[in-house]
Amino acid sequence: MTHYCMLGNQPKMKLVDSSENKVFLDLVEKSIFDKDKPYMSALTIDFLCEDKIRHTWGCCDGGDKHRNMSVEFTRKR
Repeated sequence: MTHYCMLGNQPKMKLVDSSENKVFLDLVEKSIFDKDKPYMSALTIDFLCEDKIRHTWGCCDGGDKHRNMSVEFTRKR
């Protein structure tokens, strides 16, 4: 998967693990952008219920510091 990021880079990720309710992608390639600047390094998608999912993004600040950011999406019927 290529993540077309608002940070101006395009990290590539691959499927590492999955289950019935979860998908985990991890960084494969960071050669196409400056690894000394912030970039997204991983994505976990949790299928919480029929109408709700959560994305948890791993972000690297360009050094060794990593943090996670989560966003939940709810389908309106």
